[in-house]
Amino acid sequence: MNQLRLLDDKSTKLGFHHRLTKRELQQVFGVEHKTHVPEYALFNAERRKSDDDRLHLQFNAWNVTYRIELQPNRKLLSPHLTSVIRDGNASESIRGLPSNLDYDCHFHGKVLSHGNVSAAISNCHTLMGTIVMDDHFLVIQTIPPRLKAHQVCIYLTHLLKCYCF
Repeated sequence: MNQLRLLDDKSTKLGFHHRLTKRELQQVFGVEHKTHVPEYALFNAERRKSDDDRLHLQFNAWNVTYRIELQPNRKLLSPHLTSVIRDGNASESIRGLPSNLDYDCHFHGKVLSHGNVSAAISNCHTLMGTIVMDDHFLVIQTIPPRLKAHQVCIYLTHLLKCYCF
């Protein structure tokens, strides 16, 4: 098991989470109180898309480099999807996603730098997703626009043990 520790860098020393509103704490970390914020790090991701639509990500967090290779997840949405758009009392049904929403921005793949563990990441204007490690998850979450300096937040969440009989 890789033991993670918080980076001693400028962004986390300043207590990024102390600048979040209650709503932003819920959005980024899924908690309501600053004392419940999990271990986290801020990073800038290098993103590169290859000719075959694969997405390659690389970033550093907790003094560790993560290299991720992702392929488009074309099975995420049903080809029979119907979207309903409501505006006041009026509504409109269309086949597929509304034209203003991205379809080709969801990916799945593996973390090459960490034994090919699984990753599912969306790159729809912002970077968000999950990396499934052996004994914990790493959650990638975008930072609220008012605080953003092209950085992304990654935090650790432990798996809940399930004992099935």
